[in-house]
Amino acid sequence: MSEASEAFTRYARMNGRYRKLIAANFRDLPEEKMASFGKDLAADSLTISDEEITLLMGEGWRGRLTAAWLVGFSRRLHFAQAIRNLLQSAEDPYSGKGYCFALARFGSEEDSHALESYLDVFLREPDMSSDCGWAMGALLVIDTKADSSYLHPLLKRHGLWEQWLLEKEIADPEFLSRMKGLISWLSDFADLSLRGVER
Repeated sequence: MSEASEAFTRYARMNGRYRKLIAANFRDLPEEKMASFGKDLAADSLTISDEEITLLMGEGWRGRLTAAWLVGFSRRLHFAQAIRNLLQSAEDPYSGKGYCFALARFGSEEDSHALESYLDVFLREPDMSSDCGWAMGALLVIDTKADSSYLHPLLKRHGLWEQWLLEKEIADPEFLSRMKGLISWLSDFADLSLRGVER
């Protein structure tokens, strides 16, 4: 990576933040440290400038991962299309889960379409689809809140989801429910963290 910007150092690298954001690894922290991590992330999500977010998005997967969590936490809807585009490109090895979290937080019809489109491609590519569980969970969260049914076609018998589970050798019948629960918990964690921050 080329020389990092001040924004990257401040928002992504400091205290190893981006490492804790990979697959929401901060969940492994002790409860008090996890709460502190959430409060710091919430505060930064409210104070970081749009220009700094744009800088982060241009600084490799670490920057994009961090940017996704920051805009997802604060629901900066004007970055939603950028997050949708990043999900569709599927170029980053670790950032996709952050994009899914952010889109679930935004929760619009366009976000559902982006997740559905991603799944239509990558459920067919088991070797390249490590984020499909998160994308399915995010889409189910949006469907539940919006009373929509974007997920339904993917759940048909012998459909893409069932075939993906077979290819990945995932036999847990509660896997999708657990993914929805994870995305919902992360969104609740963001809301709780934001309530602890002075605006």
